[in-house]
Amino acid sequence: MYIYYPFFRSVGFSYSFRKVGEKMIRISFKNLESSELAKEIVTDRIGALIDKFPDLISHKISVRLEMENSPLQSGPDSFSVNLMIEGKKYRRLRIKRSASNLYLAMAHMSDSLLELLNRAGDRDRVKARHHAQTLLQLLKSTHLKPDHSARDASSLNDLASHTPTKHRPT
Repeated sequence: MYIYYPFFRSVGFSYSFRKVGEKMIRISFKNLESSELAKEIVTDRIGALIDKFPDLISHKISVRLEMENSPLQSGPDSFSVNLMIEGKKYRRLRIKRSASNLYLAMAHMSDSLLELLNRAGDRDRVKARHHAQTLLQLLKSTHLKPDHSARDASSLNDLASHTPTKHRPT
């Protein structure tokens, strides 16, 4: 649900959609002129991340490029890039990076997003591995018979090492 605020017109808020492969990305500009070069750089950066993390195809991705400049104080402009990813695997990831240059802020954002997505994937793997190990310990302590313990333990170790991360038991 979007709420219309009439002051966006005076602030300079515009948005457009770009297609990256099969994925649509919402790119919005705040206090900036809409630039095809900026849109192209955003789609290239996000496209490279979608190639590395194919789960992002099913997620909603929106990027806001903005410039902050105080009319009361003189000084350099500050450009920032806000990235929001919402979906099933990566629930709500929000990254905001600022720099003195818009393209430098985009580079910082893509590097930070790569680290964040790697950590989110590692977290799921660690949880699945920990769950498999506790399940293995439980099965070893309760259900193994002495004459078949070596064979069953090796098959349980194989099972624990290949536990899928998508279908985690609750």
